[in-house]
Amino acid sequence: MKIRSLGSLLVPYGDDGVKIPTPFLVIFVLIILTVLWSTWLVPDNNQSVVIQQFGKNVRTVGPGGLHFKAPWPIETATIVGTTALHQMEVGFRTEGDPAEKKYVENQQEAEMFTSDMNLVQIDFTTQYQLADASAWLFNVNEPETVLRALAESSIRNVVGGQKFDDVVTTGRGVVASDAAGSIQDLASKISMGIHMGQVNLQDAHPPLEVMAAFRDVNNAREEREQLVQQGQGYYNANIPVARATANQKIEKAIGYKNRRIAEATGEANRFLSVLEKYHLAPEITAQRMRFEALNAVLPGSDQVVDLGGKDSSLFKFFDVNRQQLKTKE
Repeated sequence: MKIRSLGSLLVPYGDDGVKIPTPFLVIFVLIILTVLWSTWLVPDNNQSVVIQQFGKNVRTVGPGGLHFKAPWPIETATIVGTTALHQMEVGFRTEGDPAEKKYVENQQEAEMFTSDMNLVQIDFTTQYQLADASAWLFNVNEPETVLRALAESSIRNVVGGQKFDDVVTTGRGVVASDAAGSIQDLASKISMGIHMGQVNLQDAHPPLEVMAAFRDVNNAREEREQLVQQGQGYYNANIPVARATANQKIEKAIGYKNRRIAEATGEANRFLSVLEKYHLAPEITAQRMRFEALNAVLPGSDQVVDLGGKDSSLFKFFDVNRQQLKTKE
């Protein structure tokens, strides 16, 4: 075949001088350009490229930078996002436009039993990164299907060890954390090449057939908690006051008891003192006690006591207030 220059065009001719149709030349050039174009690649910073030679995995390159390979079909390249965070939905699917998402329940994946043999439906998402691109592509067939099966099995195993009330209320965080650890362990055993992130429980509820009864139970529990809080508030408001009042009365009673004991002790000691003096001078002591009794009965008044006597012309009396003897004709 001869190629003669005609201006800027290449016009091919055969050995017999017959012109070769131009489309064949165009196809030949396109093939050459395609082969050359397939020899280099520039993956993004969040991508790795798995190179296969005649279908066999030979190396992984990237992320970032300029890399070369043998032309197709000798070597082929598969781009895998390794640093990006992937998400898988289990128990439901998101359908429709991003602006108008529609959640479709997948009961076959969502329904599972708790430890107290109650049926619960759980919708959750798993987040993961592809730590090893070649392991993700070649160690298991249909890795996304396998990962979904691992996630479903792990969540069922964790929920099977929890009570229904814990799963749908306060224990959701524990369920998500334990499920993430279980998925990572299972994926590492089969070398899937993934690094598990979080497991997020989107919803945990009983089957739709008993949802109304479940809401009634929850409302009753909330009402009970409200009444308990009200009772606790009343307790906190009144018990300290009652305790303070009781302590005050107790202190007052103790003070009264001590005062009465002291008074009784003083009276007893005084009586013993008087008794001692009485034994020494009975008449004098008795007379003094009469005067003290009379002074106590008539306080603040002039009190005169007739001492009597043989001399009738003299009136003898004793002024108790002035404590002296007077004589008056």
